[in-house]
Amino acid sequence: MASCLPESYINESRLRIDFYRKIASILEIIGVQELREELQDRFGPIPEAVQALLLETEIKCLAQEAGFDQIATNGQELLCRYVRRSSNEGVRYVRKVGKLPILVEKQPLLKLKEIIRFLKLHLHGNS
Repeated sequence: MASCLPESYINESRLRIDFYRKIASILEIIGVQELREELQDRFGPIPEAVQALLLETEIKCLAQEAGFDQIATNGQELLCRYVRRSSNEGVRYVRKVGKLPILVEKQPLLKLKEIIRFLKLHLHGNS
């Protein structure tokens, strides 16, 4: 699934570029929520491609907060790589009970939401 701001949603290219810049500058989840509201107010219901872009931005924010420099999937495995503190430090991934986390969702938007749930749980525990 593409994650983008389609021309069919924001037809003016200058506006699309402005919104891409806003998205790139978001550092906290509250910024994603505010942008989601702004998009919905200005352009109407948010299409799946834009939803995916906003969910990926949430993942970026949560990953930075958790100290990860990369989030990827390999099949069903979720790979959350910790930032290396020195060039001597090896690559480390989050493991739960000694294993990489497993994703169960197949549909792209649901998979992105599952990654967000995992990151929130990793950061904040069960609360």
